[in-house]
Amino acid sequence: MMSTTKSDEIRAYVFDNYIVPARTQKSTTVTIVAGDVARALNVTAMAVCPALMAVKFEQECGVRLLKTRPVGHGEAVTFTFRI
Repeated sequence: MMSTTKSDEIRAYVFDNYIVPARTQKSTTVTIVAGDVARALNVTAMAVCPALMAVKFEQECGVRLLKTRPVGHGEAVTFTFRI
């Protein structure tokens, strides 16, 4: 049996709560704030940022990271993905 990592949980949460709804609304992009995800999952932004910057997230969710602002791993970091 495969174990689920915290990063896997973060990616699953973002997929279910950001990517799927944006696709349902026929959006072409979605912007995610690291601090919002961190608060929802009771984790740090330091855990959220690498999970969303991972190639694994892009491959599993069929998205492409367009931009990250500002650079870093804080709560204010926003990720914009083409979906």
